[in-house]
Amino acid sequence: MKKNTLKKMTLLIGCFLFSLTASAQITSAGIGNWNETTTWVGGVVPTSSDDVTILHRVTIPSGENAVAKSIFSGASPAQIIIRESASLTVVGNIILTRTNDGIFVFGYGPTYKMGTIIFGGINVNRTRIRQSLPRDEWHLVSHPFLDSRIDFTTHPTNAIFNNLVDLDGGKKSLAFYNDSLDEESKYVFYNQSPKPPGTMKIAGGYLIKVDDLDFAGGTTHEFTMTGIMHEGSVFATISDAGKGYNLVGNPYLSYLNANTAAHATNNLLSANASVLEEQTIWLWDGINKVFVTKNLGDEAFRVNPIQGFFVKAKAGGGLEQSLGFNKNMESHISTNPFSKTSTGRFEVGLSLTINGVSKKTSIRYDENQTTDFDNGYDSSIFDGYSTFDGKNVGEHIFTELIQNNTGKKLAIQSLPNSDYENMIIPLGVNATAGIELTFSAEVLNLPTGIQIFIEDRALNTMTRLDEADTSYKVTTSDALSSSGRFYLHTKSNGSLSTDSLILQSVSVYKTADDVLIINGLKGEKASIKLYNILGKQIMNNQFQPKGVTEIALPKLAKGLYIVQIETEMGNLNKKIILE
Repeated sequence: MKKNTLKKMTLLIGCFLFSLTASAQITSAGIGNWNETTTWVGGVVPTSSDDVTILHRVTIPSGENAVAKSIFSGASPAQIIIRESASLTVVGNIILTRTNDGIFVFGYGPTYKMGTIIFGGINVNRTRIRQSLPRDEWHLVSHPFLDSRIDFTTHPTNAIFNNLVDLDGGKKSLAFYNDSLDEESKYVFYNQSPKPPGTMKIAGGYLIKVDDLDFAGGTTHEFTMTGIMHEGSVFATISDAGKGYNLVGNPYLSYLNANTAAHATNNLLSANASVLEEQTIWLWDGINKVFVTKNLGDEAFRVNPIQGFFVKAKAGGGLEQSLGFNKNMESHISTNPFSKTSTGRFEVGLSLTINGVSKKTSIRYDENQTTDFDNGYDSSIFDGYSTFDGKNVGEHIFTELIQNNTGKKLAIQSLPNSDYENMIIPLGVNATAGIELTFSAEVLNLPTGIQIFIEDRALNTMTRLDEADTSYKVTTSDALSSSGRFYLHTKSNGSLSTDSLILQSVSVYKTADDVLIINGLKGEKASIKLYNILGKQIMNNQFQPKGVTEIALPKLAKGLYIVQIETEMGNLNKKIILE
């Protein structure tokens, strides 16, 4: 049977089923807005109990909501227009007679305030969306369709750049991400000519850049896509290849509950815990050119319609793991994923500013959290390939774990909301030599009697950060790429910590290439001894601490070993496991 014939039969069957299930029937009387009585025969605006027939162009204006039990939309000029920030909820089916644009949905950046649709039944024929984004900037996007074609990039109404990443004008600035490829080849761009074949990946995310030519006289430009909306659950295939990062996207024309504050159970991170290495989402803020990290501990947040984002697949889970989306996760409630609101907890937003550009890391104090890694509440910085236009995202700041620190770089760290004075947090900085670093803090809900200090262990200083307009400035003499120099303290006064507390904050761990890292130790001299589980001494070396000290290990059998470090401040014992 030919595809067109099958499609027509599907439409006829759908119309027949529609007529059987019809209850109260409301029909459009002329061109108008959905919620105006003059738009409808009989002067009654549809409710969620009404079957609706559209014979004219009916618009849902920006900020308004529309409902129906089911919708049948006839041939041209029948059309439903959903403006930005408007919503349509249909309990059952949506049957469109117009082939490509029976529904036309609009959206405008930079906060992606798309119109939204949630429906409970089947969808026949194609919907068109038009999204406007800030021009000449990279964005991560997705598509909400079963069958959106890649060659939409070559349509004359779409102002999508020719690719300038590698000065190859033969490719369009639309790319998917493959973490198994070499570092500089992970973004795979599509050809401009011949037109790229095939359809876009289901629930796939894409890197895109819209043209900087000012055709419309403004600062934003548009692109359009058409396709058939997903009717039910959607699965994206994710892989643990490379570092395990996968660029995926919201597959619905609605907002998507992403964490427990948005919905206790029907949310993306909770539902997919078994296939995620971290219950974390990484979004790209194209305006401020930073990655934004979100997890279960955030205030309620939802992924915008047609927004792309990164997740990290479970290590060891294989190349074909399934990331699931279901319609119970849908919502008309919008949130700005790049904004921040207070949850009432004690929180420190620590900023590092270099040449006027600020990067941030977050420390949160909450009940039920630990000083070890709490998946879903602690989140790593984005460690995938983040270079656009040949420029890396640049300097950044991060924290490391207080307990069982193995060098994991955190964008968000959640800690207990007690015993503040005994928690010294390692801070890491990635910056070149000879530049000025400015540290400052945004402190929310500071407990009575507690103050915030940054320690510079190289200069032996302690600077308070929780007072108004306070900061700590220092110029680097060497390039920085890890922790070991700066530490954050929550304490009642600014005196330097005792030797015992400093020793507690020193981290010792082994890298993959059999190098022992000693982080945060200071002093003129120290010694290190290594013992096996039977107490036999394996190694005895002298060294001079320098913030981050690297010591090559001899070839050793797998197992548990004891590291004993003797310093001017005292002795430190740590366990390491060689695998």
